[in-house]
Amino acid sequence: MVWKKVGILFGSVWNGLFMKDRTLKIKNTDRALFCRLIRPGAVLLTRTVKDSFLSRIIQWVTCGNWTHVVVYLGKSFGKYRLFHETIEAISEGVRSQVLDKYLNGKYQIEAWMRDLSDKELTVMCEYLYGREGKAKYDYHGLLSPITLFEQDPDSDYCSELIFNTYEVTGEKCCLKEVEPKIMVSPNDLRRYFVSSSRWYMVTFYC
Repeated sequence: MVWKKVGILFGSVWNGLFMKDRTLKIKNTDRALFCRLIRPGAVLLTRTVKDSFLSRIIQWVTCGNWTHVVVYLGKSFGKYRLFHETIEAISEGVRSQVLDKYLNGKYQIEAWMRDLSDKELTVMCEYLYGREGKAKYDYHGLLSPITLFEQDPDSDYCSELIFNTYEVTGEKCCLKEVEPKIMVSPNDLRRYFVSSSRWYMVTFYC
């Protein structure tokens, strides 16, 4: 386990050396610029500036720094007139939220994006709004590494929702084999984004 974590850490540093041409850093005091740069379909990896005890456990178990993930949809797209700009899976289930929730100085953000067609954005919106307010939080899936419970297809944890959203476009955002008992973490998503030249990043940091 220790050597696995060392290998993943080394791989993250190595990949970081080749991300400079796909990375733009925005100071968290420049909210307006960050909002102008992110695009519909962006995957926002988040972590609190001051990590809680639970956050540190998540970071250790998933071998990375990121503890939560949401998808940004923008204020409007096609037939969708969005009063909320993001959708995420939280303890209350799949919910829409305003982006400002994460721009209050308490979070660090990596916004990962790639070029999306109107067709891809449409099927993503249809999938997400089909689950918003209906799907519950997938505690079984979240605990699958410990309990070996299968993930519940009628509920989602945060990164499961994002993985499944992009899967409807035909893209599997994970380097490892995904099975019903295998959890996809926010850090698994990030490792995939780093490995794919199609994805680029805007980071919102303190």
